[in-house]
Parts: sequence; C-alpha cells; structure tokens
Amino acid sequence: MGNRWKNNSLSKGELFDQFWEEYLSKEKNLLYILGWGFDPRMCHGIKKILEIQKNGTCECVLIEYKEGKTSPSKKHGNLKEINKKEFDTLTNNRVRVTPKKISMVSGSQHKTGSREAAKIFENISDFKNYTDVLIDISAMPVSIYFPLVGKILHIIDIAKEKSLKIPNFHIIVTENPEIDSNIHDMEIDDRQNIFTVLLLV
Repeated sequence: MGNRWKNNSLSKGELFDQFWEEYLSKEKNLLYILGWGFDPRMCHGIKKILEIQKNGTCECVLIEYKEGKTSPSKKHGNLKEINKKEFDTLTNNRVRVTPKKISMVSGSQHKTGSREAAKIFENISDFKNYTDVLIDISAMPVSIYFPLVGKILHIIDIAKEKSLKIPNFHIIVTENPEIDSNIHDMEIDDRQNIFTVLLLV
C-alpha cells in the first residue's frame, strides 16, 4: 500500500511522553500487545502508558514463549517471574489480560514461532473494540514481532480496502545496547535503545 506510511510519526525520549500525554488526553480504548520474557525492559512501555492514560480502557495480550526444554533462556526463569510480578502489579484491577502461548519449536525441533505469531490475530474484527493497537517489541524476539507486525498491517490494509473502521497502530520499543549485546538466544535479537512510537492512521 503506497500511502501506508504517509501519516506516520516517530517520537523518542521526552517526545514519547509528550506525544502520549496529548494523545491520551482524549478517550482511547487500547489493545497493548506484550511479550513475557526475561528482558528487564518488558514492562517499561506499558508502565508509562498506564501512568499517562486517564480516560478510556486498556486491555493486554500477553505472549508467552514456549521454547522447549533445551532453550538457553531457561536459566533466566527467575527474571521472567520478576517481570511477571511487576506486570501483575501494574495491571491488577485495571487491565484485562488475555494470555497467548507460542511454541517456538515443534516436537521435531522445527522452529514454529513465526508461524504461530502470525496466527494470533485473524481479521479486523479482532480489533473492533479498540481505537488503538500498540505492540511493544522490547521483550520480543525478531522471529515473533516481525511476522506479528506484518500480519497486523495486512489486516489493516484489507480493512482499508473494504472501507472498514480501523484502529491506529503503534509500535513501541525500549533500547539498551548493553543488554542486547548480552542476549544470546535461539533467535536473532533486534531491539532499539529508546522509547519510540510509530503511528499509522
């Protein structure tokens, strides 16, 4: 779609806060898509959004990665639990959370994460209750967020062609190069250093 990017905006650092403070001054119903992992940046984005949002609703799809018994990230299970406790504290009595599990490998050890990520959402009706869809890729491997972002864009494109109501779509990421350099997972990592938001309307 040639015009897909014509109304996008990119906000970094303090501009991230300014953008969301102005944007969320009006009532918005948000769907926040988040990965549950050991990365300490997992909750930074949703914490900031929930601090700023005073009107409207926020629901969350929390993606858990089933990586198999041999995954090197198994040794970081305590960090995952620390993140989950923070997430539960942030969302308790405020955010309706829908868990989604993605198997990263099949029983025959074939990688399946990308294919399963693309199946989380099927069509525009999955977003009918929301003004905005936010995906936070800070704690997601590229093999998950790349097909997931692609699928959401595809759904929006199809809905546009049919003149259906579509949500605004935002991508949020928190970068820390030092953390990234120390993450050695079964997939490539591709995370960024500062809060950013990409708005598509």
